[in-house]
Amino acid sequence: MNKVEPVVVIHGGAWAIPENISNASRNGVKLAAKKAYEILKNGGSALDAVEEAVVILEDEAVFDAGKGSCLNAAGLIEMDASIMDGTSLKAGWSTGHGESIIKICLAKHIICLMESGMKAQEAVEQSLQLMNSRIKGAGGAICISASGEPAFQFTTGRMAWAIAKADVLSWGLDPKEYNTEKMA
Repeated sequence: MNKVEPVVVIHGGAWAIPENISNASRNGVKLAAKKAYEILKNGGSALDAVEEAVVILEDEAVFDAGKGSCLNAAGLIEMDASIMDGTSLKAGWSTGHGESIIKICLAKHIICLMESGMKAQEAVEQSLQLMNSRIKGAGGAICISASGEPAFQFTTGRMAWAIAKADVLSWGLDPKEYNTEKMA
């Protein structure tokens, strides 16, 4: 089996992120991408890298996950989470309720378009257009193709995102914002 260069993509939420949490949003996705990338570069498993990235996002109150989750009517956190080991196909999840069905359908559509030969960026863009035409909703998506091509797009005012690939960290929040830094 050929060794694949690790690539990490982080989606920190797509919405009208207020200015007072914009730096925390940028820093949160950057830290999650860096830590997950370090695990992979040091020979760790993808499962461990994903878990660490999600824990970082869940510990940052600006993200709608873990500590930052919206509360249900009883004032409690009630969210969905899942993780899968792509090698063994073992998966685990916890469920609550909410709009996860829309997100999972969008993610599956992106994969189907890439499987049919579409480039990752085009698949993300077309999937968001489809979501908008069907439910008049805005959102954001981030993906990675089987060849390691990352892509992202959002139709909301902002989306916190980060990509770690080839020892370079890229991130942004606002439309057309694309920052990079070399990772050591």
